[in-house]
Amino acid sequence: MGKIVRGARIVGEAYRVGVPDARPLEEPTVASPDLLRDADEDADEAALRAESQQHPVEVIDWESLRTEATAALERAKSSAREIVEGAFRTASSLLEQARRDRDAIAEAARSEGHEAGRQEGIARVDAEMNELLGLLHGIIEAVRDDRDRFLRNAEPELVRLALGASERIVHHEISQNDQFVVDTVRSALTRALARNDITIRVNPEDMAVMREYRERLLAAGDFEHLRLIEDQRIDRGGALLESDSGTIDAKITTQLREVRSALVPADDLPEITATAS
Repeated sequence: MGKIVRGARIVGEAYRVGVPDARPLEEPTVASPDLLRDADEDADEAALRAESQQHPVEVIDWESLRTEATAALERAKSSAREIVEGAFRTASSLLEQARRDRDAIAEAARSEGHEAGRQEGIARVDAEMNELLGLLHGIIEAVRDDRDRFLRNAEPELVRLALGASERIVHHEISQNDQFVVDTVRSALTRALARNDITIRVNPEDMAVMREYRERLLAAGDFEHLRLIEDQRIDRGGALLESDSGTIDAKITTQLREVRSALVPADDLPEITATAS
């Protein structure tokens, strides 16, 4: 059974509903095309500055690399020369000591007055010293004759060691810095004579960053068209530029080979392998 409500009371007050402020809305402002373009350019420049601050592009100074390799070679040659000259000084010292020993034995026998023993001792010492002197003279001559030959033969290997370390540094920098190829291409473009149509071949792993920077390179060099092509033959970080005026080889292997050839004759150079991924 339902409940019966008794004593209901009606209140004679009106229910009030709040009315929102109906002031007219402001018309949206439409920016002019010039203003939008300027804003986009400012945003691009700001983004480029921020990106360059966060990921600075390291420039490989090939002249400094060549200078450092030459300095390393000279230090190694100096060390080798010190080793050879040290052997020469040791042999000379042994020879001088042998002469002093002979004179000391002869003087001791003379002081004791044992003439027969003195003569016999001198003869024995002379024979031993002559044998030792012959051996030491042979060592000295061999060291003198082989010194220059040793340095000449060691030089190519010393260059390989110095440049091998430099190459590892370069390849490590390339692997850690995706924008390395951009700097390589930018430097190569400064040598380009043509300004109308240039083809840039890069390693497939460098294609993404090159597409990102393509328009900026176009604007910076006042080129009409830059065509990008993936090429597995190009090592990472390097590039090959082709145009009607010729070809610019900016491959990393080529640049390293030029550094090597400045220090070692071509016949002594080993083949440099690319590190294309």
